[in-house]
Amino acid sequence: MSFPKQIIGGALWHSFDHNRGYHPDPFYGGIMDVFRQPKYSYYGFQSMRDPGLKVPGMESGPMVYIANEITPFSSGDVLVFTNCEQVRLIVMGKENKTLNVKDIGANMPHPPIRFEKAYVWNDFQRIGRSQKKDADRIVAEGIINGIVVATAVKSPSKRETRLVLEADFDGTPLLANGSDIVTIIAKLMDEKGNVKRLGEEEVVFEVTGEGRMIAENESWANPRKIEWGTAPCLVKSTTKAGSISIYAHVLFEGVNTALPATITIESDESPIPLLFTEEDYDSASHASVRQTDGNGDIVSLKNKIKELESELNKVRLKEVEKQQSIFEIKDGP
Repeated sequence: MSFPKQIIGGALWHSFDHNRGYHPDPFYGGIMDVFRQPKYSYYGFQSMRDPGLKVPGMESGPMVYIANEITPFSSGDVLVFTNCEQVRLIVMGKENKTLNVKDIGANMPHPPIRFEKAYVWNDFQRIGRSQKKDADRIVAEGIINGIVVATAVKSPSKRETRLVLEADFDGTPLLANGSDIVTIIAKLMDEKGNVKRLGEEEVVFEVTGEGRMIAENESWANPRKIEWGTAPCLVKSTTKAGSISIYAHVLFEGVNTALPATITIESDESPIPLLFTEEDYDSASHASVRQTDGNGDIVSLKNKIKELESELNKVRLKEVEKQQSIFEIKDGP
């Protein structure tokens, strides 16, 4: 890769995807999506920083990232972003190769490294059913001066088992001023904590306490379809500091669907006196109220039953997987 001598640098028009005002088509060129979730390009930009630069309170220093989700549709080539001198790739417990960044030949500080034909999906599928611990994974090690200074691990996701909720505060407290907003991310996970990127379930969010969901039913924000393994919702604070509980479950629940999740966050008192108070707001007509059948214990017991049913179903599926493995061995090539 080479560039004209007239080019001395580059810039991105906007860091986030967004609905632009001058054109009806959304802008999709950001390094993060509209809900501030990193895309692959985010890690590409991150790899351009100096590994020796360390800034308190910010992501800095050496990094390595595997830009491959190891799905049946993923490329057999593994692309790695890094700002290290070398990258060692370990596939299914065996070293694939070690490549020097400077040998890539690109006219940029830290070009991405491509390990060609690094893995075959069928091999991962077979070893995933074996009893070898952590065998079905890819490990990338970033090396500087012969020392491993950064490590990344990717494993193929299996059957989804649960939702996991995260609050994207990014170190900033949620203020109880009636307008502060936090993004809640629901991740579709397997039993080992891998995100199910190809899931297409719809997630229902329910918010109680000193918070409200933004743009719920009127804009089809709730339920929210899983995209690239996650579904976001925006929660706005009230003017009263306190606890906010967010409950998430898939729209169509069954014995094989992901288990629901709950997260509780806190809002802090606003440091600025407010002219508007919660008593002036008709919260009943705007808040998303979670139905508890008049008793929170009933909901808790229902969720426990779902967990037990899920565990029982895992045992049954393991037996089916065992039978399938025996079948493949007998009728394999």
